[in-house]
Amino acid sequence: MAKRTYTKGQPGGYCGLDEAGMMPMDHAPADLARVADVAYSIAAAIAAHLAASDPHPQYLTPSEGAAAFDALGTSAAGIAAHVAAADPHPQYLTAAEGAAAFDAIGAATAVVVAHEAAGNPHPQYLTQAEGDAAYDAIGAAAAAQAASAPLVHATRHQAGGADPIKLDDLAAPDDNTDLNASTTAHGLLQKLPGGTSTFLRGDGAFAAPPGGGGGIAAMAVAVVVAYGSQYAEAVVVDANISAASKILIGWGNPTDADVNTPDMDGVSFGAIPASGQMTVRLSANTPIDRLGGPYKLLYQVAT
Repeated sequence: MAKRTYTKGQPGGYCGLDEAGMMPMDHAPADLARVADVAYSIAAAIAAHLAASDPHPQYLTPSEGAAAFDALGTSAAGIAAHVAAADPHPQYLTAAEGAAAFDAIGAATAVVVAHEAAGNPHPQYLTQAEGDAAYDAIGAAAAAQAASAPLVHATRHQAGGADPIKLDDLAAPDDNTDLNASTTAHGLLQKLPGGTSTFLRGDGAFAAPPGGGGGIAAMAVAVVVAYGSQYAEAVVVDANISAASKILIGWGNPTDADVNTPDMDGVSFGAIPASGQMTVRLSANTPIDRLGGPYKLLYQVAT
């Protein structure tokens, strides 16, 4: 069909051809132009891929493979040599070596059974009965040792022991009567009461001495009786006097300062001792008028 030449290459007209008889790309439809661009891009990418020295780095090149692995057949040769070796695994026992080194299966079990069935498979040890006959029960020796320990310990500190302790090196005792001597047991001296007026009696008590003390008392005697007819008496209180006391009596004039030489001339006295006092009786065996007025009574208490 004939076309008007003026519509060549015009919108609504027809497309002209290039020197190669191909349709120029600038006359191709838009969709066809995009397809052509993609085709050109793919071709360029393929050309770049083929031109690269190692387009697939995830794979080994021949040189890399040769460097990393043995040549084909090398491994097979090694396996063949391993299989052909008489003892390729010397770290393990061969059947002959195992038979020489170990008992046959069941042999050990038979020995164990025979051992357990024996009446005394370990004669180097004691049986229950032999142990009971040879030794005390568990704990008996410890109990005996514990029972004797205080005694053994005590003897070490006694006289002649390995570690004697002197009485005066011990700590001070409590303030009580535990260590006092008594009429039935030895002990230490009891606590002193202090003072100078008492002594330790044989019964363990501290008391004032029944004798050895003395005193001077003044007694007024009225001359009311005639010579030889009656007597006068007075009570002298003294804690040193007891019913068993022995009393020496004298008298003197109240103005007589010499208490050691009482005037004994012509007058006799009698004393009746009691607990804590004595009754003094003046006998009228001499002219009683010589005793007129107060006089000084001198006495000494003795046991």
